[in-house]
Amino acid sequence: MSMFLQRFVDFTAHIPLRLSYFLRIQGKKNLPEGNYILVANHGSLMDPVLMHITLPSKYISFLTSPKLFDCPRFCQAFLRKMGAIPVTDGVRELVELKKQAEERRPHRLICMFSQGTISNEPTDFKPGAAILALQTGLPMVPVYLHCAPFFRGGSRICFGKPLPVEKQPGLDKKTVMALTREIQERVYALEKKKR
Repeated sequence: MSMFLQRFVDFTAHIPLRLSYFLRIQGKKNLPEGNYILVANHGSLMDPVLMHITLPSKYISFLTSPKLFDCPRFCQAFLRKMGAIPVTDGVRELVELKKQAEERRPHRLICMFSQGTISNEPTDFKPGAAILALQTGLPMVPVYLHCAPFFRGGSRICFGKPLPVEKQPGLDKKTVMALTREIQERVYALEKKKR
């Protein structure tokens, strides 16, 4: 049901949102077959929406601030059906995402907005995406998002080439941080790509 709802909303919102945000998509050919982890910057509340309308055939799970769930229960239920997972301690949520990733169900993706909070400035990434990739062996796809309405130049989403990751039986901080830095550099490098 949740996948059906997300696809219905994605398809019905696709045209008006693409027009109002003048969305330009780059590098979609870089997306691999099968499952992978999208790792993106986070400059706007609209970032998850742009991701959804860019990949309308996918069901995307993503972590979000619990403040977003300060709304009536029907609204909370809708957000969950749309793939939003409120962060409480960060550990339980990663366990839930790991379980989803290991199911390897077609058309299901995980998106990590690795800045951890909304910021238009480049900030250091949190290690959650790297931890998840090392635990599952899923490749990481760098994504750069710039969200703005058409009268401010429009929006852009750029997909980079996937970063292969080998599944690790155990995790060490040095490996996690090195992978976090690498995917961070790849994401911010996409900002400079020719528009």
